[in-house]
Order: sequence, then structure tokens, then C-alpha cells
Amino acid sequence: YASGRDIEGLKFLRGLDPIVSATMKDPREFSTSFVQACPAGAAAFASASAMLALMSNPSLFERFSNLARWILRSYPTEALMGATTWTLFHAVAKLGNFALRSFDLVWSPDQLLNLPQDPHDFDRLRLHPALRVKHLEAAEGHQHPATRELASFLRNIKGIQQDPESMVYITAVGGVPFANYIQGFIQRALKVGLSALVIACMDSIALERCSQVVQDVKRSGSGSERFLCVPAMEGHVIFIKHAFLPVLLSAAVDTVWIDFDTFILQDPSPALRATRENPREVLPRRSRVRFG
Repeated sequence: YASGRDIEGLKFLRGLDPIVSATMKDPREFSTSFVQACPAGAAAFASASAMLALMSNPSLFERFSNLARWILRSYPTEALMGATTWTLFHAVAKLGNFALRSFDLVWSPDQLLNLPQDPHDFDRLRLHPALRVKHLEAAEGHQHPATRELASFLRNIKGIQQDPESMVYITAVGGVPFANYIQGFIQRALKVGLSALVIACMDSIALERCSQVVQDVKRSGSGSERFLCVPAMEGHVIFIKHAFLPVLLSAAVDTVWIDFDTFILQDPSPALRATRENPREVLPRRSRVRFG
């Protein structure tokens, strides 16, 4: 059952839980014997295995997550009893979000700014700053608060108002010690001259720290209007990308995701614009593509 090209199944089981490995001479015994004997332990084991596999083997993750779901559905009473003592079960509710459910848990097309029917009209919005500003102003009455906040932020940025090639950058950060680096990240963005930066804060620690840094920038008169801290506490950073990138793109602004652990040597906008017209230069070599 626990086979996989990138992970030797039996070694994986042994390393994760020696007791289970000693009990199961044959990994197939997990589904034929162990699950029936200890449903709560089996569900916890399958959940932990799925979490580990998430970082290394998508195919193996799918197997373990499906197994965990099957156990919970087949033995709900035993699983609930086990959940009172197995702290791992607090993560089970979130586990399925990664593969078994799509990102529509935290995002839907209704959150986009209103888009023209003709794609050529959308390109005209992007290339004509005045039309783009009107497009952003029209989002003042949008039903989704985050969309209104992003549109308002972009509308007040000088580059968005004047430059059709202006870009907005977005990153995500959460927790300690990462929140301690928000100040340095923003200072570096100021130094190199990023036109706009949205920081998706994945917990209250990051949001509080980010807001404080932006306020400090505002007091120094260094251009705080270029930075926006937004709460994004729905889950994994993958969800943050799916939730924010479509909305920013619907604002008719070129959008760039930048990992928080990136050190910005210089404003990459000119290089991105130059290579955009020649996409072969920015496509990764096949040998460098990490599948899954």
C-alpha cells in the first residue's frame, strides 16, 4: 500500500511509527487488520503520513489522505473517541483542503473585479491607466471586502495611475520567527523601489507586525502608500496565491508573486517586462522543473 517511487514504503512506515511497523510485517495488514483493531490510531497514522507525503510525493499523499478519509467515514464513533486524546486530529479538518477540496474553500470568481466580455477590452484597461483607474473605482461597491480593499489600495498608487506597465508584488508571511523579518523585507522593497507590495499575513502576529512597520514607514514619509497588509488566515500559502492573484489580475495590473524568503537585489520589474515579450527566456529548463 505504501509504495512510491520517491519513498520506499516499508522504510517510510518504519520511520514514522516503529510500533505499527513491528506489528505489520506486511504493509497490506494495515488495511486488513490494523484499521479494524485500532481505527483511531489508523486514522491518526494515515493523517500524519499524508502530511509528510505532502512535502515529498503528491501521489503518495493522495493515497494516504484518501485512506484517512475512508477510515473516518467507516469508523466515525471510534475516530471521535480517539480524537479526544489524539491531538493530531485537530489537523484532520484542514488536511483535506490541500488535495481533496479545491481552493474554492477560500475563493470564488465572485471576488473578482467586474471583467469586460471581450478580452481585448481587458487589455485596453491594462494599457490605459485612466481606464484602469475607473475600473478600480467601480469596485468601491464590490460585495467582497478584501476585493474592495485591494482595489482601493491600487487606485491610490501613483504608478498604477500613470504607468501602464506598473506592477504589483505580493508575498505571504506568518508566525515566528518569520514575522520578525517583515521590517527588513519592507525596507528592502523601499530601497529597490518596488511600485506596490501586498503582504498577506497568515496570522495575527504577522498582521500586527506588518501594520506596525507600515505605520513606521508612514511616519518617516518614505512612501507607505505602496504597502498593504491584509489578513489571510484561511490556511496554506497555496491558498493565499489562489485567493489573491486572480483578484489582483482582474484589476488589470501585472502581478508578481515573490516568496518571503527572497532577498531583493534590485527591482525586477524592468527585467520582467523585457523578458515578457520573449517568453522562452523565462521558461525553466526541463531539468529544473520539479514535478508535483
